[in-house]
Amino acid sequence: LHTTSAPSTIDRVIDVFPPHQQEQIRMQLSIALNGVICQSLLPKVGGGRVAAFEVMVCLTSIANLIREAKTHQMVNIIQSGSRYGMHTLDQHLGDLVRNGVVTYEEAEAKSQDPVGFETQVGQFKTKRTGPMPAAGPIPGQSTSNWAGTPPAGGQRPPGAPGSPAAPPGVQVRPGQPPLPGQVPHPTGAPAGNGGAAHAGQAAGPHPGTPAAPQPAQPTDWSAAQSPPPHA
Repeated sequence: LHTTSAPSTIDRVIDVFPPHQQEQIRMQLSIALNGVICQSLLPKVGGGRVAAFEVMVCLTSIANLIREAKTHQMVNIIQSGSRYGMHTLDQHLGDLVRNGVVTYEEAEAKSQDPVGFETQVGQFKTKRTGPMPAAGPIPGQSTSNWAGTPPAGGQRPPGAPGSPAAPPGVQVRPGQPPLPGQVPHPTGAPAGNGGAAHAGQAAGPHPGTPAAPQPAQPTDWSAAQSPPPHA
């Protein structure tokens, strides 16, 4: 039969018969049955295949469950019947994982109770190794010209790809190229906006800083060659 557990095997045999005969078949099967062995093939570590088994011996308690149509309660008896040579498929899969015969992922795919199987041998899960995925852009910022994870504080320095241009006269951090249209300060000179003079230089506007607009001078009409026009 194409079954992977002892309870499902019993149900499959009984379901072959018409409903009005199933009660009689349960009685006869509980008397004639000696045991059930189910197997499932898994790929081995290193190549090949290995079989995982579920073994059920038809004890008196098992025969009573067959007659009463309570095959779903067989699992508890099989789990606790190791002294009779019984074990569930998940128990055997756990042994194969502990012995390194199969991987945890392959055994979990064949298990009948994945949650209970994880509780049994969850410590043998394969740990994923490899580089961490690159971080995404900062929320609220444009994703264009994104160049990786921002520095501490969540902001990229001026001049980095995708960052806004620095205002004129602001010095860039050491080791970074100047922005377009910005003249870098000499090494060791204090940063400023053009108002302070460097040592050994005359005071004046900083190179690259636009000149301030000059106020308009009033016209002296008395020195003009002709009087101003009358209204």
